[in-house]
Amino acid sequence: MNYKTTIISALLGALATLHLAAEDNNLRATLGVNGQGRTVEIKVNGSKITNIKGGGAEAVQLYHKNHPWGDDFSDALKHLLCLKEGENSIDVTYSQKDGDEVENLEVYIIASGYSKPLLSGTKKKDEVEGKMSGKFVLHSKEPDDFKTEKLK
Repeated sequence: MNYKTTIISALLGALATLHLAAEDNNLRATLGVNGQGRTVEIKVNGSKITNIKGGGAEAVQLYHKNHPWGDDFSDALKHLLCLKEGENSIDVTYSQKDGDEVENLEVYIIASGYSKPLLSGTKKKDEVEGKMSGKFVLHSKEPDDFKTEKLK
């Protein structure tokens, strides 16, 4: 192998690595909640998702902590930069809103390129107060052995 071939091989390898890193940093997922009659607080990897408050159907886009758009986010949206490649955690605290009728609580996370939700959980309407937690794994593409994780 001559030096030109070595340099070209090294450059192609570096570009492939940068492309993979860019894909990993471009990870996004949608957090959805249907919490009619409930106050809901959610933390993803310890970051409080202030856009979700409960009381109805809500959804918000979450991004990789080093997402390319992250520098453009206002301080009020920086908490949405909470995902990471691989294992992530979620904590959900819920209670009944004063005087409101409670429906089932549903929480889910979906990601582009996945055939099923990354994570889902439901609490029946008679479970008016409590906590759920779970872990989900996020990659740039769905693994062959993928299955939806359940909130507990």
